[in-house]
Amino acid sequence: MESTEQAGVYFRLNKNNDKIYYIKYLDENKKQKLVKVGNHTAGIRIAYCSNLRNDILSKIRLGENLPFLAKNKTLKFNDLAETYYENIKLQSGYKAMLGKYNKVIKPFLGHKSVNSINESELKNFVKYLNEKGYANKTIMLYYSQVKTIFNYNKSILKFKGEVPHIHKFKISIDNTRESYLSKNEVNDLLLLLSKNDSIAYVFTVLSLNLGARAESINNLKVGDINFSDNTIKIYDFKRKMTYTNYLNKFLLDFLIEYIKDNELSRTMFIISKSITKMSYSTIRHKLVPHLNELFNKDLDINDRKKRVVVHTLRHTFASNLVINGVSIYVVQKLLNHSDIKMTLRYAKLEPENFINSVDKLYM
Repeated sequence: MESTEQAGVYFRLNKNNDKIYYIKYLDENKKQKLVKVGNHTAGIRIAYCSNLRNDILSKIRLGENLPFLAKNKTLKFNDLAETYYENIKLQSGYKAMLGKYNKVIKPFLGHKSVNSINESELKNFVKYLNEKGYANKTIMLYYSQVKTIFNYNKSILKFKGEVPHIHKFKISIDNTRESYLSKNEVNDLLLLLSKNDSIAYVFTVLSLNLGARAESINNLKVGDINFSDNTIKIYDFKRKMTYTNYLNKFLLDFLIEYIKDNELSRTMFIISKSITKMSYSTIRHKLVPHLNELFNKDLDINDRKKRVVVHTLRHTFASNLVINGVSIYVVQKLLNHSDIKMTLRYAKLEPENFINSVDKLYM
């Protein structure tokens, strides 16, 4: 264990080379205490540890009860959540996580005493999410978020009990979407968007012809296009890498005219027509109502397999490539899948039936 520049604050490196911070102090009985505060990757910093230690020493000198050692029964779950979200507010995705907490977790658990939140209460929470129509994968994320809030507060001694959990919690997760658009449905969608929303229209044209994920499409700049070899560089946020895709004649002609008509420079984002990127939530709010109008009217809201969503545009790109006889391995490269297993879901759409291929083996 190594000391830091702040008195009583120490750290050690774990096997992942992440710093784990500790504080040392003498308690009210003059016994030395070594308390783990938390990990660097979780947002814990030397200054925070030092302030925490100073607060402890001050309370000991004054003979007061330490606020973070207060009995759990005085704490509401929302108190733990506020502490946790305050700690991660400088991390990317903070606003989205806080928004989901306020919308989903807080109404059910926020007002409850931390002592009252046990396995039975968590089961009720999962049941509540099921009744609200959330997918299994989303339910698992919310359940994990509750445990993360408890674990963080336990690490800084604000919560002193056992972190509640559902014993042998298993939930079946199958969010694989099977829907894709036929050529006629693509034409209907583009016709509707061309008349009602130019931004949603351009986004859809790019998505259907490049097959990239929505965030990657929204991130495209004019400077990413290489007109000399008809290619475009795409940043894959999921894999955190840049890959190259190809512009078919329709998309190439479309982009040349679009860039010229809107007088776009190389530094401008294609979707927003500005040097400032438009938020994906704005694009989604523009596009989803049209998808619902055309394709989702008679579907159950929980039918994730058949429901047409923004990600369906990526499935449509891949599905129609396979239907047109493009090799699964080529489709893998165009989708930038890391594993061919991810692409094999489209193999069933190949025009040549595997049984027919085997039948003709020696003919």
